[in-house]
Amino acid sequence: MATPTLTPKTQPIVIVNWEDIVFDDNWNGEEENPQPVEISTVGWLLYENSTMIVVASTYNWREEQWGTVHAFPKSEPDVSIICEGVEHGLRN
Repeated sequence: MATPTLTPKTQPIVIVNWEDIVFDDNWNGEEENPQPVEISTVGWLLYENSTMIVVASTYNWREEQWGTVHAFPKSEPDVSIICEGVEHGLRN
């Protein structure tokens, strides 16, 4: 996903808390009651609209490309902005 106009310098850092499924394929007769688990993803907010939130956790400065991109349904996650305008330690 190449988005050269967005860099870690321009995007807020967010934490997305969301639920994920747990799968238990037990053939031994001992069934457990699997429950969804709460997951947290931290990254830069790339895009948000009424239906989804897109967050990336890595950035390639040489190629100007985002990596480890997650698209979350808007109805699912709880999103909190951790930090905006971070300049510490980032390349010019």
